[in-house]
Order: sequence, then C-alpha cells, then structure tokens
Amino acid sequence: MIRLSELPSYQDIYESDPDIKAINQFLKNNKVTKLTLENISNLEQINLIFDCFPRLQYFALKNLINIDLELALERISLKINANKIFHPMKFPIFAAEAECDKLQKLKQTIESKKLLKNFTIHRQFNRFDLQWK
Repeated sequence: MIRLSELPSYQDIYESDPDIKAINQFLKNNKVTKLTLENISNLEQINLIFDCFPRLQYFALKNLINIDLELALERISLKINANKIFHPMKFPIFAAEAECDKLQKLKQTIESKKLLKNFTIHRQFNRFDLQWK
C-alpha cells in the first residue's frame, strides 16, 4: 500500500529521468493495488494515478481541497473507463462535505451519466464508500 500526500505532474515525472523507457516499463508492470492520495488540490493528480497504477483495487481520496466531489467522481469514472479498468475496485472518499443529500447527488451523477455499472455507494460519517464489480 502507498500513501501519497503530493503527486508530481506528468512533466515532472517524464522530465526527471532521461530513460523514459524505464519509466514506462515501471508504470506498465508495477503491482501496486492499494493507494491513498491526500490533500488533493488538482484533478490532474487524480488522473495521473490511473496511468501510473493500473492494477489498483483500492483507491482512497482524503482531503479534497477546493474540488467539487461530483466533478472528481465524474473524472475518475471517465479515467477508469478510458483505461479499461474492469476489475472490482473499492473507492472511499473522505470529505468535509459528507452531508446526507450529497450521497444522493453522487448516486444520481453516476446513474444519469452512466459512469459505472454494478456499483454501490453509501456514507458513513465523513466518508463515502463507492464500490463496483
């Protein structure tokens, strides 16, 4: 399991090492299945996760900073579909805005935009748990 509090940009990753083939080989073959990303202030950080860690089965977000929860969920779902990640995944989101009505809004966003199939979502305190098969 990996816990990241800050993630570099695409440019930082690819400009930091002249051997881009080695980086691509790592990204393709790493076996990281559990990851927590904290203090997210940019949706690009989330997009990079699925490119770097395609085998994720558990991906948690903690402390979204000025990011709309519904937009983040939509972007993540689109990235998952674009990367053809079809294995089951558990996706908890820890948010300060974990009101009861937010759960219904998240569910409606997923269903109306057909972002995920066979999913469940529920809320417990300040945590939303999303899971799909």
